[in-house]
Amino acid sequence: MKRLHRRGNYRTSYRSGFAYVLALILLTLFTTLSLAFMSETNLNLQKSENTRLVLGAQLAAESGVNFMNYLLKNCRVRSNIRGQSLLDTVASELSSKLNGSPNVQGASVGYDNTVITIPEISLGTGQTFSGELYLVDDLTVRLIVTGTEGSIKRSIGMDYQPVFGKGGVFNYGLASKGVIRIIGNARIQGANSVDEASILSTTYSN
Repeated sequence: MKRLHRRGNYRTSYRSGFAYVLALILLTLFTTLSLAFMSETNLNLQKSENTRLVLGAQLAAESGVNFMNYLLKNCRVRSNIRGQSLLDTVASELSSKLNGSPNVQGASVGYDNTVITIPEISLGTGQTFSGELYLVDDLTVRLIVTGTEGSIKRSIGMDYQPVFGKGGVFNYGLASKGVIRIIGNARIQGANSVDEASILSTTYSN
């Protein structure tokens, strides 16, 4: 005679199987969410690094422009110079200021009669800049400075024109290469303004 089994065992097995499937679904869901979170985190880190490199390259370019502004402001250019002669003079002036200096670390200013090339100059923070200058017209020299950090580059362009005027010596009422001595109660007064009473002496002797 066969015995009948209780149906409760079937229900217990069914519930255990359902719980197992549910656990697998939740595990898969949490794993997927974790991978998505890690992917998003890595993407955000990459975006932050790219932003840092872009800003670094931009700052390097701006630093290069400031550096070149200083050099170009102190270039000596004759008042009657134009065109190719202007570019030749700028190339000569920049070469004399940069070649052999610690800034270029043994490199030299390049010039092929068309473009003046400023070698790569390090800012000491992983950032560098380089530059090019060329003629736009007879009185305009264009500067392009490229800043670099990592694989990112940013460029800034500026145009320069020589400004011709009186030398600084004409801004003084009295100018001398030697010592100026005023004896007694002598006074120097400007006829039209106090600036005309300014004195310039270019010696360090007493």
